[in-house]
Amino acid sequence: RMQALRLFKLADYVSLFKNHGVRAGTSLEHPHSQIVTLPMVPWQVRHRLEGAARYYDDHGRCVWCDVLHEERDGGLRLVGERPGFTAFVPYATYRPSTVWIVPHAHAGCFSLAQPEVLPEMASLLHEVTFRLDRALGDPSFNLVFRVGSRGHLRTEYCHWYLAIVPRLSKMSGFELGTGM
Repeated sequence: RMQALRLFKLADYVSLFKNHGVRAGTSLEHPHSQIVTLPMVPWQVRHRLEGAARYYDDHGRCVWCDVLHEERDGGLRLVGERPGFTAFVPYATYRPSTVWIVPHAHAGCFSLAQPEVLPEMASLLHEVTFRLDRALGDPSFNLVFRVGSRGHLRTEYCHWYLAIVPRLSKMSGFELGTGM
C-alpha cells in the first residue's frame, strides 16, 4: 500500500502507524492501524533526515547502521533479536520505555524490505509487545514506522525502523514547551 500511495504526485510522505489503547491519542477505542499520505515532509521527519545526512557527510556511514552495531555489540539495552532485526531501548528517548526495532538490511522504507524477512520482524514485534504488556500492564502505545520521504528512500543515510512508544504519562506544558 505504501508503494502504491507513493505513486500519487502529491504524496511526499507516507506515514504508517498503529494506535493501541485510550492514551494513544486516538478517537477509536479498539487497536487500529492507519496510513496517511501528506503533500509535504513533516518537520520532525525532515529534521531526522537532515541529521542523518550530516552524519553521513561527516563519517561516510549511516547513523542508524552505526547505532544498530553499537547496540548489538554493547548488549546493554537489547530487548530481542532475530536474524534480520534487533530490538533495543535507545540511549536517549523522548518517552520512557520506547523500543526501536531496526532492520539489519539498510533500506529507506519498510515497503522496500525483502518480503522473506517480514516474518522475522513480526515475530520480534510480537515478542516486544508481549514483554511490554507483561512489564507495564497492557499500556497504551503508538507503533510508528520511521521511514524516509519520497526523495530519501534510496539514499545511503536513510534507514527505516519501528518505534514502539508506550504512553505511560501525559504531556504537560514543560514537555510541550521544551521538547524534553
